[in-house]
Amino acid sequence: MYITKKHQLEYIKQLGIASNTQVRMDCPFCLNKNTFSVNTEDSKIMWKCYHASCKIGGTTERALSPDDVTKFLELSSPVKTDRQQSFNWTIPNHFTNIQSSEKCLAYIKKNNCYPAYLEGLASIYFDPRKDRAVFIIKDEGTAVSAVGRSLNPIVMPKWFNYNKNSIPFTCGTSDTAVIVEDCASACTISSVHTGVALLGTTLKEEYAIYLSKTFKKVIVALDRDATQKAFDLSKGLRYLVDTEVKVLDEDLKYLDDTKIKELFNVT
Repeated sequence: MYITKKHQLEYIKQLGIASNTQVRMDCPFCLNKNTFSVNTEDSKIMWKCYHASCKIGGTTERALSPDDVTKFLELSSPVKTDRQQSFNWTIPNHFTNIQSSEKCLAYIKKNNCYPAYLEGLASIYFDPRKDRAVFIIKDEGTAVSAVGRSLNPIVMPKWFNYNKNSIPFTCGTSDTAVIVEDCASACTISSVHTGVALLGTTLKEEYAIYLSKTFKKVIVALDRDATQKAFDLSKGLRYLVDTEVKVLDEDLKYLDDTKIKELFNVT
């Protein structure tokens, strides 16, 4: 996976390393232990991973200053702080439990949603009319909307919104949020943090508001083919809430609980 020097530098900026400092740490890109070096001496920033298979590295002409942060803030569009009011919505009577559809149950199990469902962290139903696995969106415990994943590959759109909503599908009880692309990944991550599903790679303004007011920390962990988009997304969000990017070698929804805990350093 190729990550541009620009996006590498954006991550270095997030580390907040002081001038005239040398730091050795785990590589945030290839995840190898103690192979990543950052040097801010001589009015430059130099960074490099010394693992043989990792091509990460670069340098700038000068060290970062408070002006850099100020300029970046001026370029970032302002984000409202008022949370939008939830819309009235109730779970339709025709929704059935996931066990009523072998296809729905198979999808839930294949994509590692089943443990979160059994533990009550995710409310999931089957919609027999639209042939979709339905993930309920809750606001402080109250169902306010739902998103349905098509179980038929020829039926579009892949994701269907049942109601207009100002918050995303979330799964988990942690005060650390992990931004992911889909509901399955959100369920998978719920054993260590709270998964937040964007249903894509774009962060809506109202979702940014929700994240900044609900969580102490945000980790952006989009699918492995969207690494650069993850860095782009984090740029504005990090000024609202403590934010970092987790670079993935494999999509979260395909990882078992042991690998998830290893990836996020949770025992």
